[in-house]
Amino acid sequence: PICVGWLFHCTRCSNWHLNAAGGYAIAKDTVATAFHVLERPATIKDDEGHPVAIRGESEVLPITAVLGADKEMDAIIVRVGASDLTPLALASDPQIGDTAYCFSDPHNTRGYFSNGIINRFYTLNATAPADVRFQRIHVSTDWAPGSSGSAVLDECGNAIGHVARIEAISKNAQTPPAAGGQRPTEPNPTYMNMHEAIPAK
Repeated sequence: PICVGWLFHCTRCSNWHLNAAGGYAIAKDTVATAFHVLERPATIKDDEGHPVAIRGESEVLPITAVLGADKEMDAIIVRVGASDLTPLALASDPQIGDTAYCFSDPHNTRGYFSNGIINRFYTLNATAPADVRFQRIHVSTDWAPGSSGSAVLDECGNAIGHVARIEAISKNAQTPPAAGGQRPTEPNPTYMNMHEAIPAK
């Protein structure tokens, strides 16, 4: 497995931190991940941080170049200081109902494997449905903060895409104002969590 993120000196506590999430090789020296994984930490001291990739448990690889990045797409491709990564093939035509797997580190839980299916394909921009920057996939595999950028795989081990975010669907209801003008709020239960991925294509 590959992790990607920042090793940096913190302005709040003066300690060094590793803020890392997921990534996956797409060539022997190239890694893809979510754009937000490599956004500069807000608490980094000036010139005291480095974007890095980590192979396995402890092999730190420098990130030597950004080959492509798009914030709207939430995708970034970087070259790393290695020439022997094992790249994943990219799935060319996944379908709704196909099996989906994810191996990631959700919320500091190391090496969590989950399975599900592809639930749907959709766009974040209805006025430009063909714009690949806004195309997304919902899958029923599990993930959490820390999983971002990890590959979502099909049953043959091809990358369908990578983890982007979680969106909770909630009731968001309010009761009418009570006597005296106070507006009590009902509990706001979460009906379900939607797991959004960036398509590999």
